[in-house]
Amino acid sequence: MCRCFLLASTGLLNGKKCSTHWGYTNAFREMFPEVILQDGSIVTEQNRIYTSGGATSYWNLLLHLVEKYTDRQTAILVSKYFAIDIDRSSQSAFAMFTAQKNHNDEEVKKAQDYIEKILRSG
Repeated sequence: MCRCFLLASTGLLNGKKCSTHWGYTNAFREMFPEVILQDGSIVTEQNRIYTSGGATSYWNLLLHLVEKYTDRQTAILVSKYFAIDIDRSSQSAFAMFTAQKNHNDEEVKKAQDYIEKILRSG
């Protein structure tokens, strides 16, 4: 799981903003309702605590830190060198559709499963 789960389990994120991988938002909310989850955010920062959503989002976090502690031009140079989209702020382009299935309508669940299967196959 994401590093934010570890941070949240310590209580360090209680009452603070946090990002996590789009696929774990529901589980995170259930486990840590006192954390302010920023849906789809790539990077969050609050009180010198940084989180990033997803395994490779740490690159965006590194660019954020480079820009914060140096300047925009240096961050742009680093982003070009490593071929990272510097202005990506959302995970929405990567999220896959998953329908809410906490209901008892079996026909609707079949339709939801079919839609998800089609969307995953591309």
